[in-house]
Amino acid sequence: MDDRPLTNKEPGYLSGIVRDVLAYLRRPAFLVPYLLCLIGAYGFFLTHYSVSVDDLEGPYYYTTGLLAQGRLSATLFHRLFGMVRNNTYLPDLIGILLLALAGVLFCVLLDRVVHTSSRVPQLVFACLFVTYPLHSELFSYGGTSIAIGAGCLFVGLSLLYVLRYRQTRRWADLVRAGLWLLPACSWYESVLLIYVGFVFALLLLEQFSDDPPSFRRFLIDGCVCAATLAAAFVCEFLLSRLVMLVCGVSASHIASNGIGWRMESFSDFLGQLGWLLLCDFRDMVLTGLWYYPITEMGLTILSLPVLAVVHTVKKKSAAVACAYLGLWLTPGLLGFLQGYSTAYRSCQAYAFLVSFYAFFLLWRLSFAGGRRVAYRVFCGLFCLCTVWQLSSINHCFVNDWRRYEYEKYVVQEIGATLHRDYGVSKETPRTVVFVGSLPMSEDVKRNAYVRLDDWRAQALRKMPLMDRYFETFSDDGTYFLKPQQGGCQSYINWSIHAFDRVNDCTIRFFEWCGVDGIEQGTWEQYEEACAYADEHMPGWPSPYSIVDHGDYIVVNFGFEPYIGN
Repeated sequence: MDDRPLTNKEPGYLSGIVRDVLAYLRRPAFLVPYLLCLIGAYGFFLTHYSVSVDDLEGPYYYTTGLLAQGRLSATLFHRLFGMVRNNTYLPDLIGILLLALAGVLFCVLLDRVVHTSSRVPQLVFACLFVTYPLHSELFSYGGTSIAIGAGCLFVGLSLLYVLRYRQTRRWADLVRAGLWLLPACSWYESVLLIYVGFVFALLLLEQFSDDPPSFRRFLIDGCVCAATLAAAFVCEFLLSRLVMLVCGVSASHIASNGIGWRMESFSDFLGQLGWLLLCDFRDMVLTGLWYYPITEMGLTILSLPVLAVVHTVKKKSAAVACAYLGLWLTPGLLGFLQGYSTAYRSCQAYAFLVSFYAFFLLWRLSFAGGRRVAYRVFCGLFCLCTVWQLSSINHCFVNDWRRYEYEKYVVQEIGATLHRDYGVSKETPRTVVFVGSLPMSEDVKRNAYVRLDDWRAQALRKMPLMDRYFETFSDDGTYFLKPQQGGCQSYINWSIHAFDRVNDCTIRFFEWCGVDGIEQGTWEQYEEACAYADEHMPGWPSPYSIVDHGDYIVVNFGFEPYIGN
């Protein structure tokens, strides 16, 4: 624990946090590599904008959409700072800066619990955390970069006040901890997994102090942290519902995360739990063979039990075992609460767990005088892991940008045809109905999907319980798996009937690409056009992929074969 003298004035504590953050940023040995990692991870992303799912939906999201789904913080922030409509640069820049600040704040948080002779373990933690490649899975969605960056920052501040409460035993500190969690709850709730993971991490670190807390104290401290989180959740729920009631907004379930458990009987619950664990394990094994961040996560999950057994036996402490177990279970907590696999939605917990694991190993090795060689070897290994992460995250961002460039090209070509052959323009608008699914370009497929002839794929086909991943293929049977989920997701295909609105987002994308004069069709026209296209129309770029039906024009993007994800 932090052994510095306490002050009675709260601004003194907060200013102390700021002072410690600035102390890190004034160290060239920390700041220079940290900045290089940030630039290497997000430089291309910030300078090569790509429209992805949700990016053009600000007018819907930040008026009633997100508010109706319990995202009050996101709605208030974007409306307060004039970011309701799409901003191609500023929101992502702010989000990345907030994430970088959160990484430093987490280092300060670790310093309040343990003391290290050097800042290398903290530097490794921060660099691995901010460059973790799964950030690309969510940063491609509009507004999530700010949500994750701010959410992590609020979680760090909340935990610092939890530590403050454990020193002062003043309820005011615990209230402040809960207040910092409030905006995180209503901004992007999965960042709260970092709060849960960090609680177990701090409790574990305290067990390695000269005077470790008793198991009773371990349980009390854990319950205090859990109660703070629960209170923040309840307050956020009541506050959001109050705002929705005052504003006359009805709750929406579009894009929300419901509970998937079937509770008819206890046997049903056990069966569903078993299937959930099997799916998560299978997905982790499968994608981990190709996707580097999942490989890191898988290795961490496999090695944590080994450390848990060694340290539990050495310390003869049930608290150590419980802390390790809590850390180990944190990434799957969201899926367990909801009753279905959340996949990369829990990726904030993945980033934290991998980063803390590296910090913990280096911290423990730094105490062992006879293990200096091992310490240096692991320092080099984690530096190499950071470079691999930079390579992986850039691969994701580059491929998503190439996907966007291809889709923009398709839209502009279709727009030129509509204008030239059908007279569609801003002065002479026509109703256009878009159907079908646009196949991705071969260069995107080559970099986003796994080839069936890969030796790992061939080995997997021989394993039990892997059959479902090999049932569906691309049209030529070459590709079978897409380890990424958010990245390289077709905006056009998603937009066809997103939010249960026919072609609304598609038309917005056409307008973004400079194609005007398109009016929205009805659901009846869409269903009629789908039936006609299935029987008579080839996909784009065939000259017959666009047909004038009199009252409206039908555009068939194509027929994208399903590729198992």
